[in-house]
Amino acid sequence: MEVNETPDAVLMRDTQNRELGHLSFAADEWTALLRSTTDHG
Repeated sequence: MEVNETPDAVLMRDTQNRELGHLSFAADEWTALLRSTTDHG
């Protein structure tokens, strides 16, 4: 996986299958995702 952060979004793609495209998350969505996987209490 390759992750690229821009001021407005976070882009992810599979480095072994680049032709499949990428996923794009708004910065606030990415932050919420990370918090949901690390906040356990």
